Amino acid sequence: MEIDLLSIILLFLIALFTYLSIRDAPNPDVHPLLLASQSDVARVRYPEETSVYKSCQAQHGLAFLNAPNKHIKTVVDLFQNGTTLGANLFGSREGGNGSYSWQTYSANKVSERVTNFGSGLIKFTGLSPHKHEPVGIFMKNRPEWVIADLAAAHYSLISVPLPSIRPRLQDIISAINITELTTIIVSSETLPNVFSASPSTKTLKYIIVTTPAVSPDMVQKAKSLGLELMTFEDIERLGGEDKIEHVLPEPEDVATIVFTSGSTSGEPRAIELTHSNIVAASITAVAPTLHKLKPSDVHLSYLPLAAIFERTFVAALLFAGASIAFYSGDISKILNDAQEVKPTVFTSVPQFLTKFHEEILQKHGNRPFFKKALEIKLAWLRKGRLVGNSIWDALVFKDVKTKFGGQIRVIISAAGPISQPTLDFLRVTVGSQVIQAYGLTECSGAVTANSFHDYQLADGFLAHVGPPITCNEIKLINCEAKGYNVEDIPNPRGEICVRGSNVMKGYYKNPEETARVIDSNGWLHTGDIGMILPNGTLKIIERKSMFEFTVTEYLDKTKSKDSTILGILEYARSNSKLSATKILSNFDSVFSTAEVKQFIKDLEYHEEARVNVTSTYTVTVLKFIDQLRETANLENRQKHPVREKITRSLDVEEDRLYKRQRRDNELEDLLMFSNKNAFSCKFFGIQAHQSLISDAFNYDKKTQYELSLNPIWWRIIDLKQRDVYSFLK
Repeated sequence: MEIDLLSIILLFLIALFTYLSIRDAPNPDVHPLLLASQSDVARVRYPEETSVYKSCQAQHGLAFLNAPNKHIKTVVDLFQNGTTLGANLFGSREGGNGSYSWQTYSANKVSERVTNFGSGLIKFTGLSPHKHEPVGIFMKNRPEWVIADLAAAHYSLISVPLPSIRPRLQDIISAINITELTTIIVSSETLPNVFSASPSTKTLKYIIVTTPAVSPDMVQKAKSLGLELMTFEDIERLGGEDKIEHVLPEPEDVATIVFTSGSTSGEPRAIELTHSNIVAASITAVAPTLHKLKPSDVHLSYLPLAAIFERTFVAALLFAGASIAFYSGDISKILNDAQEVKPTVFTSVPQFLTKFHEEILQKHGNRPFFKKALEIKLAWLRKGRLVGNSIWDALVFKDVKTKFGGQIRVIISAAGPISQPTLDFLRVTVGSQVIQAYGLTECSGAVTANSFHDYQLADGFLAHVGPPITCNEIKLINCEAKGYNVEDIPNPRGEICVRGSNVMKGYYKNPEETARVIDSNGWLHTGDIGMILPNGTLKIIERKSMFEFTVTEYLDKTKSKDSTILGILEYARSNSKLSATKILSNFDSVFSTAEVKQFIKDLEYHEEARVNVTSTYTVTVLKFIDQLRETANLENRQKHPVREKITRSLDVEEDRLYKRQRRDNELEDLLMFSNKNAFSCKFFGIQAHQSLISDAFNYDKKTQYELSLNPIWWRIIDLKQRDVYSFLK
């Protein structure tokens, strides 16, 4: 019997369809029973606290997994391991244009630069490795940042990173004075900030700038301030002429001092992290069997290296011999950088990922084919199957994947809560694992992280943040002040406590504060509120209050500019899972501080002030006093430019808020509670956090300590669950 061409084609299509159906069948990636018990729970439990939860990879009775292997004990060991595995290490490009140029791990490239710079640094400044002296790093992410950090480690110096995104003068001064810095490494962008801070410091003597050459004006300015100035290249050249033998650190030596916000005194807190702390935290990224980092991985680094999460992740990349490309310096061009670099792993923050989610929905969400593909792949995800190579990925989601470069296999979100819909959307459209981590600087950036293949099918708008990582254990204790109890039903709730190898050595030169947060049994009391779910994962309910007093009390403790609040009105797109609430000012009169306090107090108990959370978690706040549109009189726009901005904001879509937030590359606005001047208050029983910069986009040094309530944008997530909130100016 002869078979004609049409029959052959038909048989081929049937076979292809059968193959694709079998390949894409929604069999779960991991057996559900494994996801039902993700922590090892201690059998002993003490009053007013939960049992202790550990990683299933480091069960009770076994030691923590503190390092990838017994030979890795310091940051230096992490890097030296990578030199035996990797090829390209650092990639960079200037201005967001052109191809990335790469430097290799090999001895004639990055390793040699580290030794040369470390040797030149010691010769130029006279720093003594044996005294573990500090050296400041003050620049955006770039190869020189990591080279300087590694050089400090190789010569037992302590790196002190300063945030380079919208730096505050007082924070720079405080960091220099607290750590008694004599030397700071800067870029051309941050050099003027150091010049401004210098007259208020006592110890600063040496500045190293990453520009290829320094202008006569720079040199003259430095001399007038009693500072010596030298370029990064010249330091390397100086060290290369006469290399100094490495002075390697011990595991318990302090590797870095990281500044964080939250002190009630207004001063930033300096956190001492040891080499063993960073090694322990970094193992999280290299421990998984199936998805661990490897030499073929490429990472696009744009989260600030001054924040410990990105720094710890970079340490893990160094160990794995992976490649690190640095963003071009413009946050608005991150995806352009990604399309050039084609990263395989990508760390980000919820606001960026949520914005990406909403932009794609705006562009493609109403297309029938897109909707159908989304529906089918979401159904697979609901059955525990993540598919990234289906016919839908090839036909529908290819453009979405390409926005991240097309090679992403893992996205890691940190520094705040991310919604379940956004997690699902990214997994479906990008086709990669998406991991959410919870951590804090005091724990070297990581405490818990989602398990791979856990697609979080439990109820709740905000996703859980996984079980403990392998180097620490967690428990909850009662927090009566906020109404949380470990006996709460259906799940225990309370303050999160952490103990393990990633917990800080302490606050620098502040034993009293250290003793306040780390008890005699070694438990770090985070102040954050969590819930333990039945599967042994942690869900964050509320981040810690930055201050122990209310908003009206705070007004007594700071210089206050006369301000007033007129009312609160909901602002949210109808299809948005997030809503923004605005406090409005009365533009035609200025009230006294006392009247502001009374108004806030009245709002808290106003009979009409209540919150209704709908099934879609969009928040509705009932109006009171005056409606916004009546207050923002359109006829008076020219006289009231701020009013014009508010009125206009009502009519634009929510993504405009993100553009305002990202203006001037202000990445730190994307990180929750990154500003030290924050406080906790309550309106209608909703706990909120608010930044107290006088004007986010018209920064005035003279008024940086003044409190202005005109106008403040809040982003509120999942009010029903009283989960974490972050806010926009």
